[in-house]
Amino acid sequence: MIRNAIAGLVLAASVVVTGAAGTLAQNATPEASPVAVADELLIPIDLVPWVVTDQMSPTAEQCTVDPVSTDDVADALIAIEPRGEPALTDNLLVEIAATGPPAQGVIDGVLETLTQFWACNNAGDRPAMVAVFTAQGIAELYGIDLELSDADLRAVVAASLTRGEPRPAEEVSGIDGIISIVMLQDGRVAALVVNTDPRIAGGSQVLDLIILANQGGRYLIDSFIGDPFNLTPGYGIDN
Repeated sequence: MIRNAIAGLVLAASVVVTGAAGTLAQNATPEASPVAVADELLIPIDLVPWVVTDQMSPTAEQCTVDPVSTDDVADALIAIEPRGEPALTDNLLVEIAATGPPAQGVIDGVLETLTQFWACNNAGDRPAMVAVFTAQGIAELYGIDLELSDADLRAVVAASLTRGEPRPAEEVSGIDGIISIVMLQDGRVAALVVNTDPRIAGGSQVLDLIILANQGGRYLIDSFIGDPFNLTPGYGIDN
């Protein structure tokens, strides 16, 4: 579902970022993974950055964002221009320069958005899920061709954003670790997320790069790059 042009990722200033992230990790206390209660509900999940732990699976009940109108999404996609291809390094990696760790308020905003993304995905509520995306982010997530005619683009959006049913327990997706959150030179924020979805890549664990932009105080997913390091055959940049 992600365009094949993405060939990978390089994060600059890795020494600075690694050191700062390590400090933050030492100061953070990992929270428990979800546990079942008597009525078989799950305790709501609080995502934890910089640790790899038992799968953190935001529940359908945690999907609280208002769904978007497919007409509004189509209008937004029609109004934007396709992005150019990213610059590549000599090693065919995408150049994305990190400047250092974000402030705690930024981290909190990123975690809130990722919670809604996964919770609404588990709820099968695509119109709510993409409410935490920019128009560009929606186009990348679903591989929507912005060169389509207006009528064809509207049809693609309507088909992509049909509302489904909550996932059964055996098909719930989750996050195994948010291994990096960094500020980028262009002012956006990047998160590397290790995750598992039984409906994607045959249920294999995958790594996604999620880039968020601050719009009106909310951190919205502006770019979704599956498998930026080309680790999973048949997924992301290989797909």
